[in-house]
Amino acid sequence: MNFIMIIGIIIIAAIIIWGIYSQVILKSWTWKKRIILLAVAFIGMGIVQYGDNIRKSTFNKEQLAFMQENKKFSSFTDEDRNLYYRSLMTFEKSKPEIYEKYYNQFLEWGMDNYADMNKHRDLSREEIKGYVEKDMASRRKSK
Repeated sequence: MNFIMIIGIIIIAAIIIWGIYSQVILKSWTWKKRIILLAVAFIGMGIVQYGDNIRKSTFNKEQLAFMQENKKFSSFTDEDRNLYYRSLMTFEKSKPEIYEKYYNQFLEWGMDNYADMNKHRDLSREEIKGYVEKDMASRRKSK
């Protein structure tokens, strides 16, 4: 959770408290107040969603440390694989400059992963690279 999400949550909590106060204590609940309440609540929800999008597109310390290790995919443990997949989701949603910075590393890991899952197929390294690059490009376009 980041600071932007906390601001949105505070706005939503204030609206809920204001709504309860208006309904229960003041017992005055006009249409104008309802529309204002809904508008501010939607703004708060939008702020929370924006903060969540930022959180999803930013690497955390654990992911950065993992990428700094620069392990080979074949030496990944189960925990490393889970961290790789979480990092991959963040990588796909990252800003263009971050995407370019880590592209080669994720391309190499993706190629090793693809080769590992398709051992039964006799594919060259160039064919694997083509499949993985195409997959990475299609995931990036759907952003």
